[in-house]
Amino acid sequence: MMMNFDALRTWEEVDLNALVHNFDAARKHIPQGVQMAAVIKADAYGHGAVRIARELSGRADRYAVATADEAVQLREAGIRTPVFLLSPTPEACFFELLRYDIEATVASVEEAEAVCAYAASRGKEVSLHIAVDTGMGRLGLPWEQAAERIAQICALPGGRIVGLFSHFAAADTLDTAYADLQADRFARVSEEIKRRGLHIPLLHISNSAALMGRQDYYDMVRQGVILYGLLPSREVDMHRLEPLQPVMSLKTHVTFLKTVPAGTPVSYGMTYVTQAPMRIATLAIGYADGLPRHLSNKGYVLLHGQRAPIVGRVCMDQVMVDVTHIPQVKEWDVATVIGRDGEECITADDIAELSGTIGYEIVCLIAPRVPRVYIKNGEVDSVHRLI
Repeated sequence: MMMNFDALRTWEEVDLNALVHNFDAARKHIPQGVQMAAVIKADAYGHGAVRIARELSGRADRYAVATADEAVQLREAGIRTPVFLLSPTPEACFFELLRYDIEATVASVEEAEAVCAYAASRGKEVSLHIAVDTGMGRLGLPWEQAAERIAQICALPGGRIVGLFSHFAAADTLDTAYADLQADRFARVSEEIKRRGLHIPLLHISNSAALMGRQDYYDMVRQGVILYGLLPSREVDMHRLEPLQPVMSLKTHVTFLKTVPAGTPVSYGMTYVTQAPMRIATLAIGYADGLPRHLSNKGYVLLHGQRAPIVGRVCMDQVMVDVTHIPQVKEWDVATVIGRDGEECITADDIAELSGTIGYEIVCLIAPRVPRVYIKNGEVDSVHRLI
């Protein structure tokens, strides 16, 4: 597929080969027979859920999303792989669970009673994953009483229990004490339900961080942020997997060049004033595209393989960079915001560190108006525009 990148203001490139590499690297790491769920919530962490799901067809055993709307999007795109929700479902969405064969999460007996009663009244069964709170403090049955409440849920007409799961709060830290405590609690719940004669096909607790540092595999693991080549944290031991490959690049164009004298203020609030004559490039990207405003006066982009510092405040649709030291820059050159240019590279984690956040947030906040350009075997495979 031919692509005129000059016609794009700003765009995100998604390397499908890197995606598959990362999935397979994790797949090789887990025992045979353990299922692999690909977490593609939040539009696959900003990478485009439908295209990611299609690329992983035949590899992923399940897809995990956050909301019923996200699951419906996959189904309406023709994705038939099992899909389960990681968050509770409001009653207004029960219809979609049955119509689209979506596996729901329940975090209390009351939630389970409501959705099972809805399914039973229509002569159907709803597939359920039961969440157990082992210490995350977000949602789930309290682990101390979980076995009794799981037994109640398993007895409800209209429900088919597919999975039982929990979530680590700190599997991405060097200190494993809290993760060990949660793992022990989940193991105790698992043993108790077996003692009661309850069979639940899929037990799962491992997320990306646990995949890289632990062996709590059970029946399924959930591959999330590492699928996209990002680190759960800088404390995670990367050596257990093959090196991950970044999947996302973010690029934009130089739209204007100017040479200004010393004493020239740049951007809103005049927070940057030139100390000497300077050549400044305006780029077609701003915080409405997902470039954090926290990068004002401290971030940088890559142009012709060199760093160009951001000067002044990041605007909604534009940002200015200093290219005085890069004389070959011209209008409509490509600037790399995330990705590699020559020997230099900017990662989402680099931007996150400068912005006081995490790489997850950086990729998730790439705006819908930024087209996703999918690259496969070095060529443009497809382009997806949300706006």
